[in-house]
Amino acid sequence: MKYWTHAFALTLVALAAQAESGMQARAATPMRDPYVPAAIKPATPAPATTGEALHAQVLAKLQRQFAAADVAQTGMLTAEQSKRGGMGFVAAHFGEIDRAGKGAVSFEQIKAYLQRR
Repeated sequence: MKYWTHAFALTLVALAAQAESGMQARAATPMRDPYVPAAIKPATPAPATTGEALHAQVLAKLQRQFAAADVAQTGMLTAEQSKRGGMGFVAAHFGEIDRAGKGAVSFEQIKAYLQRR
């Protein structure tokens, strides 16, 4: 009976040591996104865009949204077009942007409104 008790205790110690070494190996290995293959994943993330480059990116995105919402290609957007085009901010503040009350705004008017804010 004593033999089995000692054998069981030694087995538990061996299993604990094996588990500990496995945990150390896993801790040293960085976690990876399982959905992105390592071959196409960038080695280091790109640095965050700031300053003038960020400003240019925001304006370019706004210009693309404006062009997509301007289905009539007039260079002007109505409140309804801005709403349907996914420009909710413009639609919500349309009266403030359209200071002249013409019922349509240009990209330049939207830019000027954003700069005033």
